[in-house]
Amino acid sequence: MRAFLAVFPNKDLLKSFDEVKKRLYQYKRFIRFVKTSDIHITIRYLGTFIEKSESDRLMRELKEYLIDFKKFSIKMNNLEFGFRSQKWPKILYASVFRNGSLNKLNSKINDVINDLELVKFQQYVEYNPIYHFTIGRKKKDMSRNMVNKIKSLLRKIDFSEGFIVRKLNLISSKITSNGPVYTKIDSIDFK
Repeated sequence: MRAFLAVFPNKDLLKSFDEVKKRLYQYKRFIRFVKTSDIHITIRYLGTFIEKSESDRLMRELKEYLIDFKKFSIKMNNLEFGFRSQKWPKILYASVFRNGSLNKLNSKINDVINDLELVKFQQYVEYNPIYHFTIGRKKKDMSRNMVNKIKSLLRKIDFSEGFIVRKLNLISSKITSNGPVYTKIDSIDFK
Protein backbone atom coordinates (compact mmCIF):
# COMPACT_ATOMS: atom_id res chain seq x y z
CA MET A 1 0.00 0.00 0.00
CA ARG A 2 0.98 3.64 -0.42
CA ALA A 3 1.04 5.15 3.08
CA PHE A 4 1.80 8.23 5.14
CA LEU A 5 1.41 9.65 8.66
CA ALA A 6 -0.83 12.70 8.92
CA VAL A 7 -2.83 15.02 11.14
CA PHE A 8 -6.30 16.18 10.21
CA PRO A 9 -7.91 19.52 11.11
CA ASN A 10 -10.95 19.90 13.33
CA LYS A 11 -14.47 20.61 12.00
CA ASP A 12 -14.18 24.38 12.41
CA LEU A 13 -11.04 24.50 10.30
CA LEU A 14 -12.67 22.25 7.68
CA LYS A 15 -15.51 24.78 7.44
CA SER A 16 -12.93 27.52 6.89
CA PHE A 17 -11.36 25.48 4.08
CA ASP A 18 -14.82 25.18 2.51
CA GLU A 19 -15.17 28.97 2.68
CA VAL A 20 -11.80 29.43 0.97
CA LYS A 21 -12.85 27.03 -1.79
CA LYS A 22 -16.11 28.97 -2.27
CA ARG A 23 -14.15 32.21 -2.65
CA LEU A 24 -11.98 30.54 -5.30
CA TYR A 25 -14.84 28.79 -7.09
CA GLN A 26 -14.53 31.08 -10.11
CA TYR A 27 -11.14 29.45 -10.81
CA LYS A 28 -12.39 25.84 -10.66
CA ARG A 29 -11.49 25.20 -14.30
CA PHE A 30 -7.83 25.76 -13.35
CA ILE A 31 -7.79 24.17 -9.88
CA ARG A 32 -8.91 20.70 -8.78
CA PHE A 33 -9.98 21.15 -5.18
CA VAL A 34 -9.21 18.50 -2.58
CA LYS A 35 -12.27 16.93 -0.99
CA THR A 36 -12.62 18.80 2.30
CA SER A 37 -12.63 15.66 4.45
CA ASP A 38 -9.28 14.65 2.86
CA ILE A 39 -7.42 17.86 3.74
CA HIS A 40 -4.50 17.05 6.07
CA ILE A 41 -0.88 17.77 6.94
CA THR A 42 1.47 14.97 5.90
CA ILE A 43 3.91 14.55 8.76
CA ARG A 44 5.81 11.71 7.12
CA TYR A 45 5.42 9.98 3.75
CA LEU A 46 6.25 6.30 4.22
CA GLY A 47 6.37 5.04 0.63
CA THR A 48 4.50 3.32 -2.14
CA PHE A 49 4.99 -0.40 -1.52
CA ILE A 50 4.41 -0.75 2.22
CA GLU A 51 3.47 -4.16 3.58
CA LYS A 52 0.80 -4.29 6.28
CA SER A 53 3.24 -6.07 8.59
CA GLU A 54 5.68 -3.13 8.21
CA SER A 55 3.07 -0.48 8.97
CA ASP A 56 1.74 -2.54 11.90
CA ARG A 57 5.26 -2.82 13.35
CA LEU A 58 5.85 0.92 12.92
CA MET A 59 2.55 1.84 14.59
CA ARG A 60 3.15 -0.55 17.50
CA GLU A 61 6.52 1.10 18.17
CA LEU A 62 5.20 4.64 17.65
CA LYS A 63 2.36 4.03 20.12
CA GLU A 64 4.93 3.05 22.73
CA TYR A 65 7.38 5.83 21.88
CA LEU A 66 4.70 8.55 21.76
CA ILE A 67 2.77 7.37 24.82
CA ASP A 68 3.38 10.67 26.64
CA PHE A 69 3.26 12.96 23.60
CA LYS A 70 0.94 15.85 24.40
CA LYS A 71 -1.73 17.49 22.26
CA PHE A 72 -0.47 20.69 20.69
CA SER A 73 -1.77 23.66 18.77
CA ILE A 74 -1.12 24.63 15.18
CA LYS A 75 -1.71 28.11 13.81
CA MET A 76 -2.23 28.88 10.15
CA ASN A 77 0.20 31.25 8.52
CA ASN A 78 -1.43 32.18 5.21
CA LEU A 79 -2.82 30.91 1.93
CA GLU A 80 -0.36 30.32 -0.90
CA PHE A 81 -0.47 29.28 -4.53
CA GLY A 82 2.80 27.48 -5.26
CA PHE A 83 5.89 26.92 -3.18
CA ARG A 84 8.61 29.54 -3.35
CA SER A 85 10.87 27.23 -5.36
CA GLN A 86 8.26 26.73 -8.09
CA LYS A 87 8.40 28.92 -11.17
CA TRP A 88 4.80 27.95 -11.98
CA PRO A 89 2.55 27.10 -9.05
CA LYS A 90 1.13 23.60 -8.78
CA ILE A 91 -0.43 23.54 -5.31
CA LEU A 92 -2.90 25.79 -3.51
CA TYR A 93 -2.28 25.40 0.21
CA ALA A 94 -2.60 26.84 3.70
CA SER A 95 0.81 27.08 5.33
CA VAL A 96 1.26 26.66 9.05
CA PHE A 97 3.70 28.46 11.31
CA ARG A 98 6.80 26.45 12.12
CA ASN A 99 6.06 24.69 15.31
CA GLY A 100 8.36 23.04 17.84
CA SER A 101 5.81 20.31 18.53
CA LEU A 102 5.46 19.43 14.84
CA ASN A 103 9.24 19.28 14.53
CA LYS A 104 9.50 17.17 17.69
CA LEU A 105 6.84 14.75 16.38
CA ASN A 106 8.66 14.43 13.06
CA SER A 107 11.96 13.86 14.88
CA LYS A 108 10.45 11.15 17.10
CA ILE A 109 9.01 9.39 14.04
CA ASN A 110 12.45 9.49 12.41
CA ASP A 111 14.00 8.06 15.60
CA VAL A 112 11.59 5.11 15.62
CA ILE A 113 12.13 4.42 11.91
CA ASN A 114 15.91 4.49 12.40
CA ASP A 115 15.76 2.33 15.56
CA LEU A 116 13.67 -0.27 13.74
CA GLU A 117 16.04 -0.08 10.78
CA LEU A 118 13.10 0.30 8.42
CA VAL A 119 15.29 1.11 5.43
CA LYS A 120 12.30 1.42 3.12
CA PHE A 121 10.95 4.31 5.23
CA GLN A 122 14.34 5.99 5.71
CA GLN A 123 14.55 7.15 2.10
CA TYR A 124 11.73 9.66 2.64
CA VAL A 125 13.23 11.60 5.56
CA GLU A 126 12.54 15.33 5.42
CA TYR A 127 14.59 17.27 7.93
CA ASN A 128 13.02 20.63 7.14
CA PRO A 129 9.51 19.91 5.85
CA ILE A 130 7.09 22.62 4.77
CA TYR A 131 4.03 21.76 6.83
CA HIS A 132 0.86 22.67 4.97
CA PHE A 133 -2.72 21.72 4.13
CA THR A 134 -3.18 21.16 0.39
CA ILE A 135 -6.50 22.72 -0.66
CA GLY A 136 -6.18 22.22 -4.40
CA ARG A 137 -3.89 21.39 -7.29
CA LYS A 138 -3.43 23.04 -10.65
CA LYS A 139 -5.27 21.01 -13.27
CA LYS A 140 -4.34 22.89 -16.42
CA ASP A 141 -1.87 25.47 -17.61
CA MET A 142 -2.71 29.08 -16.95
CA SER A 143 -1.27 32.44 -17.84
CA ARG A 144 0.96 34.44 -15.48
CA ASN A 145 -1.92 36.95 -15.30
CA MET A 146 -4.29 34.21 -14.03
CA VAL A 147 -1.70 33.06 -11.47
CA ASN A 148 -1.37 36.65 -10.23
CA LYS A 149 -5.18 37.03 -9.96
CA ILE A 150 -5.40 33.92 -7.80
CA LYS A 151 -2.47 35.02 -5.63
CA SER A 152 -4.01 38.48 -5.25
CA LEU A 153 -7.33 37.00 -4.11
CA LEU A 154 -5.55 34.75 -1.60
CA ARG A 155 -3.80 37.77 -0.04
CA LYS A 156 -7.24 39.31 0.65
CA ILE A 157 -8.49 36.27 2.59
CA ASP A 158 -7.80 36.39 6.32
CA PHE A 159 -6.82 32.89 7.31
CA SER A 160 -5.44 33.06 10.82
CA GLU A 161 -7.19 29.95 12.10
CA GLY A 162 -5.71 27.36 14.40
CA PHE A 163 -6.58 24.05 16.01
CA ILE A 164 -5.40 21.45 18.53
CA VAL A 165 -3.69 18.34 17.14
CA ARG A 166 -5.11 15.42 19.08
CA LYS A 167 -3.86 12.41 17.12
CA LEU A 168 -1.50 11.07 14.50
CA ASN A 169 -3.06 8.96 11.75
CA LEU A 170 -1.68 6.23 9.52
CA ILE A 171 -3.31 6.68 6.11
CA SER A 172 -3.28 4.47 3.05
CA SER A 173 -3.67 6.20 -0.28
CA LYS A 174 -4.92 4.68 -3.50
CA ILE A 175 -4.35 6.80 -6.60
CA THR A 176 -7.32 6.85 -8.99
CA SER A 177 -8.24 8.86 -12.08
CA ASN A 178 -10.48 10.99 -9.83
CA GLY A 179 -7.68 11.70 -7.38
CA PRO A 180 -6.42 9.88 -4.30
CA VAL A 181 -8.72 7.85 -2.05
CA TYR A 182 -7.59 7.90 1.59
CA THR A 183 -8.33 5.27 4.21
CA LYS A 184 -7.46 5.67 7.89
CA ILE A 185 -5.67 2.49 8.96
CA ASP A 186 -4.69 3.33 12.54
CA SER A 187 -4.14 6.28 14.85
CA ILE A 188 -2.33 7.38 17.99
CA ASP A 189 -4.13 9.64 20.44
CA PHE A 190 -2.05 12.28 22.20
CA LYS A 191 -2.44 13.05 25.92
